[in-house]
Amino acid sequence: MGIKEQDKRRKRAIRQTNPIWLIVCEGRNKTEINYLSHFNKREGKVRLIVKPSEDTDPRRMVERAKNIAKAQSIGQNLNDRIICLIDLDIDDNRAKLIQLLKIKYSKINIFVSNPCFEIWFLLHFTRHPNRENKSRNVKKQLEGYVPNYTESMDILQKCTQIQTNYSIAIKNAQDLRKEYSHKEITLHTKYANPYTDIDLLISALIEKNGPPQINCD
Repeated sequence: MGIKEQDKRRKRAIRQTNPIWLIVCEGRNKTEINYLSHFNKREGKVRLIVKPSEDTDPRRMVERAKNIAKAQSIGQNLNDRIICLIDLDIDDNRAKLIQLLKIKYSKINIFVSNPCFEIWFLLHFTRHPNRENKSRNVKKQLEGYVPNYTESMDILQKCTQIQTNYSIAIKNAQDLRKEYSHKEITLHTKYANPYTDIDLLISALIEKNGPPQINCD
């Protein structure tokens, strides 16, 4: 067997044994799925499976993630991860439910944004997005930076800043977290607004697979 063929087989074996990260996104919003797909790379250290929940209820989202993981044997590798991305929507009852779900489903990682995921995109442009009382207002705010933004958009394809400013967004999210800590505002409550955990997920993805790329396999 030639050296090239051996190398190809070795790479195939590595890909087959790579950990799988299952990410379940809220509702049928394609923006998150399109965005996260750009972190799925042939030579990455983890393989991403990104699925819509087709629901916005946190309990049903976590149940869907658990069922997908079971059906696809995700979790057999020690480094597999099961992840849910949930919007808080400035709702205390929702916040309390999320905390209970974190305890009950300790093997599922829940990342929260308040009011919604688009806060993460806004942090690519500004250190402190405006506080909004509705998710639709956050999306309108984002339209000021990304004209004609829609929930089905592949925002990484449309916006250079989203492609390149990820390190700025991570720093802005970290600073926002420190600000709430200094003010003694509890995270994952309606009072931490605007807020997102998504920087923690993106930092982990960049560590494993590198920064987002256009036309990733």
